[in-house]
Amino acid sequence: MPNAVESWRSLKEIVDQAWADKRVVPPVPPSRRSTRPRSDEAALKDLSRSKASSWSAFIQYTDRTGQESCRRITATKIWRQVGGNLVIGAFCHEAGAYREFRPDRMREMVDCQTGECLDPIATTEGLKRSGLPFTDRGMEALAKILVFMTRCDGHAHPLEYESIDRALTSYALRCDGETEDVELALATSHRLAPDGTDFALALKMVLRSPPERRKMVADICGRACGDVVHADGHLHDAELHWGNAVDECLRIIRG
Repeated sequence: MPNAVESWRSLKEIVDQAWADKRVVPPVPPSRRSTRPRSDEAALKDLSRSKASSWSAFIQYTDRTGQESCRRITATKIWRQVGGNLVIGAFCHEAGAYREFRPDRMREMVDCQTGECLDPIATTEGLKRSGLPFTDRGMEALAKILVFMTRCDGHAHPLEYESIDRALTSYALRCDGETEDVELALATSHRLAPDGTDFALALKMVLRSPPERRKMVADICGRACGDVVHADGHLHDAELHWGNAVDECLRIIRG
């Protein structure tokens, strides 16, 4: 039986071949329009991932030159500068590159799905302190895997979201989760916009689950991925390819 290092290498190779350039693009909130400044700041390299990675939002932002823009961002890392300012390192979907954003320069932060207005500083503080608001890391990994599978092709069907909700509920029931935990997980999953790296790290999180949970998580994930792929009644070539790759990943996880 391969050891954990060998299993992770095999998983990473599959993900790199199938999804290296894929990412979930969050929607523009209702009654909003995305824009970007005429001249944008220099792009950052892809950042190391923190506990807040894959969390997305729509922001109205004023940069250090005074230019305003409305952007969809997906966080990768949050840190505090020497002077005390919070910084979100994120992929900007309007720029198609990684940028730094300071919450104190955000005039507005909005949930991409619902249009709910969020407090930029309080929300960022919470993400930096505790990461994504899941009470169970296995549920977090499952949510990232399924959201990526559902939306990385640029299409999302309402029945696919229902498949994700059922899977998270099933996980919670089998792991003695509380109703509040499930409700929080369902709300958070709709704010995720993972990329291929987040997807790979979620698979790695499942791989590192306690032995008694690994097969259970993999089984739930496998059934849910099948539901997601078939939810819209059409089996696309890309989904078939990704589904086969996920099956191979889960086979490795099961050992």
